[in-house]
Amino acid sequence: CTVTCGVGTQVRTVRCQVLLSFSQSVADLPADECEGPKPASQRACYAGPCQGDAPELNPEETDGLFGGLQDLDELYDWEYEGFTTCSESCGGGVQEAVVSCLNKQTREPADENLCVTSRRPPRLLKSCGLEPCPARWEIGKWSPCSLTCGVGLQTRDVFCSHLLSREMNETVILADELCRQPKPSTVQACNRFNCPPAWYPTQWQPCSRTCGGGIQKREVLCKQRMADGSFLELPETFCSTSKLASQQACKKDDCPSEWLLSDWTECSTSCGEGTQTRSAICRKVLKTGLSAIVNSSLCPPLPFSSAIRPCMLATCARPGRPSTKHSPHIAAARKIYIQTRRQRKLHFVVGGFAYLLPKTAVVLRCPTRRFRKPLITWEKDGQHLISSAHVTVAPFGYLKIHRLKPSDAGIYTCSAGPAREQFVIKLLGGNRKLVARPLSLRGEEEALAARKAGPKEALQTHKHQNGIFSNGSKAEKRGPGGDPGSRYDDLVSRLLEQGGWPGELLASWEVQDSTERNTSSEEDQNAEQALWHLPFTMVAEQRRLDDILRNLSQQPE
Repeated sequence: CTVTCGVGTQVRTVRCQVLLSFSQSVADLPADECEGPKPASQRACYAGPCQGDAPELNPEETDGLFGGLQDLDELYDWEYEGFTTCSESCGGGVQEAVVSCLNKQTREPADENLCVTSRRPPRLLKSCGLEPCPARWEIGKWSPCSLTCGVGLQTRDVFCSHLLSREMNETVILADELCRQPKPSTVQACNRFNCPPAWYPTQWQPCSRTCGGGIQKREVLCKQRMADGSFLELPETFCSTSKLASQQACKKDDCPSEWLLSDWTECSTSCGEGTQTRSAICRKVLKTGLSAIVNSSLCPPLPFSSAIRPCMLATCARPGRPSTKHSPHIAAARKIYIQTRRQRKLHFVVGGFAYLLPKTAVVLRCPTRRFRKPLITWEKDGQHLISSAHVTVAPFGYLKIHRLKPSDAGIYTCSAGPAREQFVIKLLGGNRKLVARPLSLRGEEEALAARKAGPKEALQTHKHQNGIFSNGSKAEKRGPGGDPGSRYDDLVSRLLEQGGWPGELLASWEVQDSTERNTSSEEDQNAEQALWHLPFTMVAEQRRLDDILRNLSQQPE
């Protein structure tokens, strides 16, 4: 009862329901769906007299009370009054029917307590805003900062999307240009403050050895990363933590066994044919860096020529004749060669200088007297030469370079006992200049004037450069001093810079004769036509160029 004394009301809920067999659940229905009169949902109740001795109600009064309550129940009732606004503007939303308690006679809203709660109509929903939403930016969350200090970066995903159905959660990704609004930023700076000083190591350098225990080094610096992303190098005392290692062991494996050769012994004879020997031991460098002598079977086979070779210091003197006349002799040719057009092969004799074009095959002879040709040895820049795919050391006293390349330039020496002769090879580039350029000329103006002048004027330019050649060194006041392999480079370079070769200058040069060139050499039909009036190779005696150099060096500054 709604009161503790007097007349009150008792209510109960009466619903129209149906049992759904497929789900074994109960569903509410509108009241008009149920047949028959609806049972009462409220009734009057009496809780006894208030304040003690109130007279009891007689039956007539009780009937009147119940009739009044019934009239009140029929005066107010629930009704639908429109719908709420749509929950979404696009992509599918929901509207809910508004239920109000109304006075049936005046149609004015009344307090909901005056309407029977059990008669309140069920909740009514309907769909709305079903049109697809326009393209818009979908923005993800920022990632953690890439650095804890010294300005890091945060990133996030931003993409253009199109919501088709909110109920089905159906979204389509579109191209960025289909979103009309400016694209939000996908990256931003973070943690913009200076880092504390710390150790920053560089990359490890290559190991000092390929095996047998080596050392790797690296540089470790004390730096501070600033708020703008730059680094400030500091003294090591600013870094409080222990310094990182700046070197470490590497290649801690045993090396393969190898031969260790001693120096050659002296020739076994003072004249005539003798032999030189050297000893060989098989050793292995251990991972600790120490060497150990191992069984010779663990080393690769050693050629016989690596342990013994013939030698001959001089021809033995005949009785009654001085021995000096019978010492070995090399018949050298003191000439300068300049190759002007391409040839397949050129022959030379040791003792001179050659300025050659790349890809030319060169045969260099070392003609000897009183010495056996198989005993002749060859060196390049002081290193002993042996036959290879590119260079052939023939047992008949000559050397063959199959196709010249820049690494072939240098000083070649043939030895016949105590007799030695050299031959210098320099390479010319496609611009008719030395591949290894001589040192720079004195000033761009003088160089330009020299290019415009003829060969005679070029030689005069040398004369007027304070007696100094193009590297500007007083030591080059020729004189035969200086680098013996470069003594003619400046003069040859000046001649090569000229566009033509005047007849009077050409007359001082001679064509390489048939004994010093391969007559079957084929010229390149596409060579520079401007040089077709010249021979394949220009040849001059060294003494002629020595005279020029000597005269220039004697000119007053």
